[in-house]
Amino acid sequence: MEKEIKKLVNEELHRANDKFGNKFPTVEHALSVIREEVEEVEEGSKELKRDFEKMWKNYRGKLRIDDELIHMEFEAQMLIEEAIQVLAMIKKYRKSFKED
Repeated sequence: MEKEIKKLVNEELHRANDKFGNKFPTVEHALSVIREEVEEVEEGSKELKRDFEKMWKNYRGKLRIDDELIHMEFEAQMLIEEAIQVLAMIKKYRKSFKED
């Protein structure tokens, strides 16, 4: 799976570079972008946990859990995408400021 993740990170980095340029202009800008991506991961994780708790409560109450599962799948997918963006921005930081 590591190989596939690296491929996705490189694809995301190329997409971001095409849109915003190959390097960050300043360290402050780079850290701001990374912070934003980390915050999106954090929010997605909180949302996933809320959905799980709701699903668990419904399951214990013998209620259907299909809607929660669908939402959890969506949130987990978004969380993976955001984590890939974090990795891509870290890689861009290292390339921008030669900290390999």
